[in-house]
Amino acid sequence: MRRKEFEIFDAKEIQELLDSCEYGVLSLVDLNNKPYSVPISFFYYENNIYFHSATNGKKIDIIKKNPYACFVAVKPYAFLPSYFKNEKVACFAGQAYASVYFEGKINEINDKAKKCEYLNNLMKKYQPEGGYDPIEYENVNYAKTIENVVLFQLKTSYVSAKFKFEQHRSHENNKNLISKLRIRGSKIDEETIKMIEKFL
Repeated sequence: MRRKEFEIFDAKEIQELLDSCEYGVLSLVDLNNKPYSVPISFFYYENNIYFHSATNGKKIDIIKKNPYACFVAVKPYAFLPSYFKNEKVACFAGQAYASVYFEGKINEINDKAKKCEYLNNLMKKYQPEGGYDPIEYENVNYAKTIENVVLFQLKTSYVSAKFKFEQHRSHENNKNLISKLRIRGSKIDEETIKMIEKFL
């Protein structure tokens, strides 16, 4: 990463970010060197990305031929208009965000018990309030569904997290930015203020 001040290594910060991201983008390359990207639901566990899929389709075809992939998840925060920093220069406009980028190799999870465990983890992320029976292969309501779902692990070989919250600007400039975000006062502005203050 070129701007080292934006780089994050804290495992808890990365976990919390990925738990809050509703989707990420999986990028693949087929054997004809054509890129293909697709948004996916996912969960992050023990440094790897897990996602599910139907048993056929373009994504499946490419993975079978070339299992190497990259994946990125981004959480957007407030847009920072140029006039918050400089009333004359447009290039000061920017976006506050947190992101994590992964590279690795995709493996299919075939073990039925593990498959159920990880599908339950996916449900816990997206429906933490419950309201469903746990996914178990022995449950007749799930047996056919489990057979018709492919579960993948992106076993990561490289991870890079970037939290861009104006760390490259002076303490005074960021205090001024925070005051303008408070005046604008949206919910995302308040969340962004907390992140900027964390890195002051």
